[in-house]
Amino acid sequence: MKQILISLLCAAALALPAQAQNAPVILVVDVGAVFNGSSEAQAAQLKFTSAVEAANKEITAKIQDATAVAKDAQDLSAKATDTALTPDARAQYQKDLDAKQKQFNEAQQEIAGFKQSMEQELQDRRQTIVQTQFDAIKVVVIDIAKKRRASLVLNSSGLSVVYYDPSMDITKDVLAVLNAGAAAATATKPAAAN
Repeated sequence: MKQILISLLCAAALALPAQAQNAPVILVVDVGAVFNGSSEAQAAQLKFTSAVEAANKEITAKIQDATAVAKDAQDLSAKATDTALTPDARAQYQKDLDAKQKQFNEAQQEIAGFKQSMEQELQDRRQTIVQTQFDAIKVVVIDIAKKRRASLVLNSSGLSVVYYDPSMDITKDVLAVLNAGAAAATATKPAAAN
């Protein structure tokens, strides 16, 4: 009986390291921090912000043009109802007023259509930026996870992680690889242009 107990304890002791070797390695990355800290994502965000500003300037210019047309229509309306003018002059001003009102209505429709299409275009651009950056992050995360023989990587910026050992966090590693790649790409662009 004593021999059986010793044999079982030895078998258990030998099995313990084998189980420890097969234990899953779990890593953690803050994808939001990587996205916000990535130089490529920051550059894409700057381009996107410039596009938004350009669209807003164009909309503002169209609104200013429509406002000028509305002011012209107001002036024509006053002249079309001015009893000091001849009936022919008032009729001409009324004709001009009708044309201005039509122009104003068309400008309003153009602004609404432009605004709607620009919002959709900007939304599509933003989605493309986000997807492209997350795809790049995923490639680096998978590479680092394979090098560390991880079987699972959790996103610590999500609500699904309650606790993790900070030594498991590879956020800085992912960010360093992404930014090093961006710096290398930037360094080769001027050389390629020459």
